Amino acid sequence: MPIYGATFRGSTMHGSEAIHLSEFDLKIISALQADGRRSNTEIARELQVAESTVRRRLDWLVKSGVIQVMAITDPLKVGFPVWIIGQLEIEVGKVEAVVQKLERLTEVTFIAITTGSFDVLFTAIFRSTTDLYSFLSGPLSGIGHIRKIETSLVLRLAKRRFQGPPISQNRMTE
Repeated sequence: MPIYGATFRGSTMHGSEAIHLSEFDLKIISALQADGRRSNTEIARELQVAESTVRRRLDWLVKSGVIQVMAITDPLKVGFPVWIIGQLEIEVGKVEAVVQKLERLTEVTFIAITTGSFDVLFTAIFRSTTDLYSFLSGPLSGIGHIRKIETSLVLRLAKRRFQGPPISQNRMTE
């Protein structure tokens, strides 16, 4: 059964509003998930439309926060051999304030507000364990409102995937 359009419900860089994706949008996303370096011209040729049509739609997908286009490195291979996953337990009502301060720390590469025993999960990268120690005892501990910090060292990257499962009609609401 063909997909005629779907509504993506979830968090984006621009909030949690529902965004309607057309069948054409889904085809562009699918093409880029298969090979993120494909040109607009190649995608247009495959979809049998003008390159400008793909370019305009791709611009909208990026601006609306549905997709992001970027080069992603493996920190362990580019001079940051110390990679941690951190979890923070934060005082009630102070999560957003802590997250705003955490966002400013250049070592921090990912932040998520979570449920469970911890309120925030983050990742951070360092050139040495000395730098990690300085981060933990300096900027991180200076944020305030943090009740508990737990960190784990990433020893080896086993899997990292930045695309969700293939977008299909059964994963969307119409």
